[in-house]
Order: sequence, then C-alpha cells, then structure tokens
Amino acid sequence: MELIIVWLLCGVIAGAVYGNKGKSSVVGFLAGIVFGPLGILFVLVTPTDQAAIENKAIQSGASKKCPHCAETIRVGASVCRYCGRDLANPVQVNKRCPSCGTMNIDKAILCWSCSTKLD
Repeated sequence: MELIIVWLLCGVIAGAVYGNKGKSSVVGFLAGIVFGPLGILFVLVTPTDQAAIENKAIQSGASKKCPHCAETIRVGASVCRYCGRDLANPVQVNKRCPSCGTMNIDKAILCWSCSTKLD
C-alpha cells in the first residue's frame, strides 16, 4: 500500500515539474507513475520549453513582445529590459521605400536597406 502511495506521489511531483517546464503535465504524471523516482529524475533533467512558456504568458496577458527587439517583456514595462528602448512612444514604421519596398520609420530620410532617398 505504501508503495502505491509513493508511486502516486512521484507521479504528482513529476507532473507538476514537467508542467512548469512548458510541457504536458499528463506526460510528466505518467512518467512518475511508471518509473517512480526515476520519472522525477527524468523530468528534472528535461530542458525547459521557453517558447511555450513565453507564448502562454503572452496569451494570458501577463507579457508582450517588445516592438523593437521582439523579446518578451512585462505588459506594464515602459522601457525594454533587453534593448533599453522607450516603449511609451513606439516608433511608427509606415514609410515604404520606392526602390526596394522595405518599410522604414516615419522620420527616415534614407532607406535602411538600400540607402535610397525617401520622400
């Protein structure tokens, strides 16, 4: 009886750890149930799925992408912690280069891609 409780506890722990790594909690639970303490060890050494964690934070509304460097930052941030740029006044990118078609910021004089003079 005690062995069943220990194996169930291993399943719960492995499922929680695996879920926090951006993976399926059910798979972690099954690994803990089938392999016991080795299942916990397996989920501990499995790498974290950072992209899944970032997507989950963006979908929940807790994070957003920086418009300048595309790193994930908090919603209330006024300055990006990665590139250091101001987020309060976003840069407007809507001036198209007549030569290469690249989008440039409003205040640009030359295209950043081909150096053609913009109107």
